[in-house]
Amino acid sequence: MRTVAPLRSAQITNRLMRRVFRPKPSQPMLLPLRGLGNLDFMPGHESPLVSGTTFRFLNREETLSFPADWDNEDLPLLWRYNLHYFDALMAPDLACQEKASLVTRWIEENPTDINVGWDPYPLSLRIVNWVKWFLQGNEPTTEMLESLYQQADFLEHTVEFHLLGNHLLENAKALLFAASYFEGPHALRWLDLAVPVLQAELEEQILADGAHFELSPMYHSIMLELVLDLIVLARAEKTPVDVKALLPLLTEKARSMADWLSGMVHPDGEISFFNDASIGIAKAPALLLAETAKLTGWSPPAAQSVQHFKASGYMRAEKGPAVLFFDAAAIGPSYLPGHGHADALSLELSLFGQRVITNVGTSEYGLGERREYERSTPAHSTVTIGGENSSETWAGFRVGRRARIIRANSADTSVAATLEGAHDGYRYMPGKPVHARTAVLTADSLTIRDTVTVTGAKAVSRFHFHPDVALVCHDGGTSGTLTLPCGKVIDWTAAAESVSLEPFLYAEHFGVLRPTQTLCLNSHSQETSELRLHWRQ
Repeated sequence: MRTVAPLRSAQITNRLMRRVFRPKPSQPMLLPLRGLGNLDFMPGHESPLVSGTTFRFLNREETLSFPADWDNEDLPLLWRYNLHYFDALMAPDLACQEKASLVTRWIEENPTDINVGWDPYPLSLRIVNWVKWFLQGNEPTTEMLESLYQQADFLEHTVEFHLLGNHLLENAKALLFAASYFEGPHALRWLDLAVPVLQAELEEQILADGAHFELSPMYHSIMLELVLDLIVLARAEKTPVDVKALLPLLTEKARSMADWLSGMVHPDGEISFFNDASIGIAKAPALLLAETAKLTGWSPPAAQSVQHFKASGYMRAEKGPAVLFFDAAAIGPSYLPGHGHADALSLELSLFGQRVITNVGTSEYGLGERREYERSTPAHSTVTIGGENSSETWAGFRVGRRARIIRANSADTSVAATLEGAHDGYRYMPGKPVHARTAVLTADSLTIRDTVTVTGAKAVSRFHFHPDVALVCHDGGTSGTLTLPCGKVIDWTAAAESVSLEPFLYAEHFGVLRPTQTLCLNSHSQETSELRLHWRQ
């Protein structure tokens, strides 16, 4: 009930309708083409096709036996989704003939909606990738065009109004691409559906500070690419007038999204790990920002030692060689927290260009202990009280009770940046404890102070260290050093009732886990714990 209560009534109604009424793909049909000419879209990742029928997705390599393995339930659902996305068509290192053969094979071996390839999300990504490939000078066969119509027609009747969020934007984008590629009554119908959805959803989903409202830097990056692709389409000479009319909105959103992304990137050039986030799924931030500059004239905002993204809740501070990220954000939209983690007031730190304190990251989706752990509070550099999560994450993508941010402030002087916040995620426990955190960053130090009202329950302030950082303890575990790959040594001291170490597995990429260590500041009756780092520039 705590999970369902915040949902919109339309989500519940649509979910029930989908269980009762399941459309079937129509017969293939050849529609007239609009003739958009060749368009210049961003290149994709390297090809997932290793050789023959061997594919590599999410750092997992599998040799498949077609047609059965298009939907082999022994493989993770997300891996099978990737198989049907057809990102390979945008890979610069795969020959054109191999790409055409993959498309032909899919058409021949996926004629109905019996497998995951006809789920609306992979269907949407595949439609866009096919159209983008066709618009880069690759001549489609009659069978390809007939199948493309069939897929777009099916998507029209399976738009994900039960999920909303990034899925709905991907659905609308796919229908807009199909509507712009084809001509005729069908294309006009897709256009009439997609344009209002895109307008409304972009206004709602892109917050005032430029963040995508699901508050994941990874999905934010994916949504920025979506907007950039639509800008390329809207600029084509023969694009429908209704699509061209979206250009001012798309340009505005791309620029604000680039502002936010540029502020949420570590010095190593990759995204910070808040909510579902992993490196290598979305395009690299540098590529996205360069494309935004090319298409919209965007330029990076002026450097600031403190940035407070108030609409989304994140903060960034930079002093000397240190960059600090602070999460005073909600878990996500109230009706769509599926990619949210119980990470309230977590933080990440880079020093001398190296990630030092981090959140665990995301290595898998679906159900299971690892997914449950990666969404939990102990998987983040923040405080756990009584062994509970600050938000009630469960079942892969569900959230019941949510932590509420009750205070968030930032301040900056020439000497120090101060970021602070508080949340009430443990309000259901005896005494209704509140966790408050203050982080003070100077050019040569960071002090993190956590305060929890006394409840008798154990409070643990965890700090996860990047695998490339060597942690050493002295003085019974209350002080020590951190050695970075560059040779820099950071001194640390901890004040708590007790200090301990835990092993953990860091998930920088999907499907890849690296062992490292967590520093735990443990308290039962003491209200405050503190970690202090000091370094020489």
